[in-house]
Amino acid sequence: MPAASWSTERAERAAKAWAAELPAAFGILLLDEQEYTLQPLVCVQGVSLIWERGCGSGTSAVGVYLAQKEGRNVALSLKQPGGIMGVEAEVTDGKITALSMTGRVFIVAEGTAYI
Repeated sequence: MPAASWSTERAERAAKAWAAELPAAFGILLLDEQEYTLQPLVCVQGVSLIWERGCGSGTSAVGVYLAQKEGRNVALSLKQPGGIMGVEAEVTDGKITALSMTGRVFIVAEGTAYI
């Protein structure tokens, strides 16, 4: 289903509804294939729902998904809340044979958390 038809509230409701049937940690990716935008939601059962600013595993998953869907190599930039991440996926004989990702990484905080 296109991301445009999913609101963040709907994704959060779905995460809560599906949580008992999925692994303890999972993600929901709101992908707009026309605009190449991605909103990644990380779900940890009983703990939190976090809208990520950038998601490497989600970016990789989108690259694999689009390459397999289109049956060809893909190279694209995904706009995410925290910036742009690039992904390239190579297809040989119908299988993903290479995957790479690019993006900028920043340290936004340092310290010790006491829980």
